[in-house]
Amino acid sequence: MENFTEASIKDIAISRKAFMLKAARAIIKESNRNNSRTIELLKTMPICSFNTLEKYAKAVRDPDPVATVMTNINLKYPIICNKSWAKDNLTEHEKKEYLGADDYRVTGAISCKKN
Repeated sequence: MENFTEASIKDIAISRKAFMLKAARAIIKESNRNNSRTIELLKTMPICSFNTLEKYAKAVRDPDPVATVMTNINLKYPIICNKSWAKDNLTEHEKKEYLGADDYRVTGAISCKKN
C-alpha cells in the first residue's frame, strides 16, 4: 500500500478536478457543435458511474460480424436501418410491411425485414 502525503492527496484531488472539468468542457463543446440533446439527456438520465459513462462513450464494434449475421438472419426483423432514412424514403405501406420496433442494438435505428 502506498503512503500518501498531504501534498500527493492534493495533487490527486486537483487531477480529478481537472479531469472532470475537461470532460464537462468536451460534453458542452460536442453538444454545441452538433446541436444535439446531450445536455437535456444528461439532465433527465444522470450517469452516476464512471464505468457507465465509459460504456456509453465507446464505439461499439462487433468482434465477429459473420456470426452475428448468421445468428440474426432467422429473426423476423434481422437487419436494422436508420430511423430518419426510413421515415424520409419509405411509403406508409412499406413502413408497415418492412419495419419493426425501435432496435435496442443501435441508437437511432429501427428493425427491418430482409425482403
